[in-house]
Amino acid sequence: MSRPARRKRHATASVPAQPASPKESPRLPSPNGERQRPQGAGPASEEGASSPDRGHPQEVAGRARARETFPRACRIRSRQEYDRAFQRGRSRHTPNFRVVVATSEDGVSRLGLVVSRKVGKACDRNRVKRRIREYFRVHRGAFPQALEIVVVAKRGAASLDGAGLWRELGSGLEPWLGGPPSGCSSATAG
Repeated sequence: MSRPARRKRHATASVPAQPASPKESPRLPSPNGERQRPQGAGPASEEGASSPDRGHPQEVAGRARARETFPRACRIRSRQEYDRAFQRGRSRHTPNFRVVVATSEDGVSRLGLVVSRKVGKACDRNRVKRRIREYFRVHRGAFPQALEIVVVAKRGAASLDGAGLWRELGSGLEPWLGGPPSGCSSATAG
């Protein structure tokens, strides 16, 4: 049995081989006309050259405190850094967190987060991580010495509101803060 002949799906279009004249714009104009940069606007910024997260960790941390950000130099990122913190650090448990604290070799307080799927769905895990980072960002200057802090979230961490999370982290970090933590109001706990 023979197969029926297939029809071609694509039809060829006739396209002129001549390029557009230099006066014609190759783009189609929008209904409001072509928009251009305002004349007073300067050149586009070069973020790569002057990125605030580049440089020596102590310099970056100093600039970050002034701007109150959470730069890359203040994060524990590699597996070796986590392993070193777990081996050298002291651990303290709260109902929803395990806090591991070790002295920092770089002279910069840094934070590492371990939030597994047992905490909850991705949106819950991200919310927990955001709130922990905000707590660290606000309290980073309160530590008497540079510390490497790893926070391991337990199963019930996603059920905490912002103020409850701040209170619990404050009680877990109290020995290293040198007293009861300040700034645990619900207005700043987001």
